[in-house]
Amino acid sequence: MKSNNKHKPTLLCLLCAICISASACSDADNGSSAAESSSAATAAPAVTLPSSSQTDGSSADSSSAEPQESSEITPLMWEVTSEDGTKITMLGSMHALKDEVYPLPEKIAEAYESSDILAVECDISTVSTNFTIQLKQLENMYYEDGTTIKDHLPAEIYNGLVGFVKSCGLDIDNFETFKLWALNSQMELLAAQQTDLDSGNGIDSYLLDMAHDDGKEIYEVESVEFQLDLLMNLSEETYEAILSSYSEETKDEMVQSLEDTYQAWITGDYDFFAESNDLDAMIKESEEAGEPLTDEEISLLEDYHQQLLYDRNITMKNAVESLLEGDKDVFYVVGAAHFAGEGGILDLLEKDGYTVTQVEY
Repeated sequence: MKSNNKHKPTLLCLLCAICISASACSDADNGSSAAESSSAATAAPAVTLPSSSQTDGSSADSSSAEPQESSEITPLMWEVTSEDGTKITMLGSMHALKDEVYPLPEKIAEAYESSDILAVECDISTVSTNFTIQLKQLENMYYEDGTTIKDHLPAEIYNGLVGFVKSCGLDIDNFETFKLWALNSQMELLAAQQTDLDSGNGIDSYLLDMAHDDGKEIYEVESVEFQLDLLMNLSEETYEAILSSYSEETKDEMVQSLEDTYQAWITGDYDFFAESNDLDAMIKESEEAGEPLTDEEISLLEDYHQQLLYDRNITMKNAVESLLEGDKDVFYVVGAAHFAGEGGILDLLEKDGYTVTQVEY
């Protein structure tokens, strides 16, 4: 397979915005990080973004802190209404953010406070105490047949990873025995660590911490185990295509892509997320750049989007409809990219006859 890095930044942004979080599988309390060697790892790797200690700005326990003025961010938020007038407020999340987003705007705080149920993709706050999940990750992280990543990747891709890791101040030897799904998790972690984004500041983590403290009911649309299985079962060919985009030369572009995604999230830029989901546009962009994707790469991207985005959008849409049949107020928070574009949650709900209205700040 040829090395084509044109689509990687888009995929990295997509992962940020869909919050695939077998979670913050790196446990901040355990202090596990990409900088630790694989043989010394005590917790499974972060799947998308780094997990670190929460800052004062993201702490759910702010009772003793001085009152602060709410931030002026305007993330995408909607109200969906059924034919009988039942309503649910929905927020597109990004699970690695900066200190500046807190305290949250009043509209978001009010949506949380008035809700009986906080609906999320999965309760990532419980990962650190879920021994079964941690054991499953550890049992599936490493090659145990004597092979290393060098045996599972073409030389060009491997050499690109060597350069990328070195540019981040680490050595590829730290990752030699990781299976490709776990290796990709670590590379995404390293890319995010080059920014000020912090999963300890993620809005899903923040709201979940508050919900547990407040004794609020939590509804899991998926589960940590489901997301972990999804990532572990993507093909090696898929991960090879993604990993082919890592090199010292592409690091700055990846970092900028993450920053662009963050800016799109805090400003409520719907078009950004819709375009990130648009495979046809991605393919066209590669062609215009003079590096068209191969038929194999297109097939892998289609499968990747189908499994990580579109199939899950249907499950998430069904959950909204199910919750609308109840008699409790719900604050529904899942990755921003799941809502946008054709085949997104909003599109699916409107096709089923529901009214969707964007919330104005």
